[in-house]
Amino acid sequence: MDDLINMKWRGSPNRPHMSIEDRAKIFLPFAALKGYEEAVEDKQRVLIKKAILSQDEKEKINNILLEIEKRLNDGTHPISKIVYFKPDEKDETLGEYAQISGMVAKIDVYNKSINVVSTLISLDDIREIEILD
Repeated sequence: MDDLINMKWRGSPNRPHMSIEDRAKIFLPFAALKGYEEAVEDKQRVLIKKAILSQDEKEKINNILLEIEKRLNDGTHPISKIVYFKPDEKDETLGEYAQISGMVAKIDVYNKSINVVSTLISLDDIREIEILD
């Protein structure tokens, strides 16, 4: 047995020597089930319908947006926290609520949107808004 372990490898006469890169490819991971990970992730998401806001909630959001717009016109960019509805890519009637905190860059009244950092949010999708500074 020791003579086999200590024997020097001379290569195979039937097959050419394989490079290290080609040998490494043999051990690369591969997905036996394509799309499985995405399907599992998709199933774990809980999709809900968009909440219908009361008139009081709409007024509160509108007043805060007016305050943010006033500060933007004064040259300051307020830090805000917004909870908003993100529609699902497959079904627009369902989605999930997300939260973002950051500096408000712009409010576009014409397109009814607000830019927080680099995220564009429709004003109609806002559930809660708060000025942090």
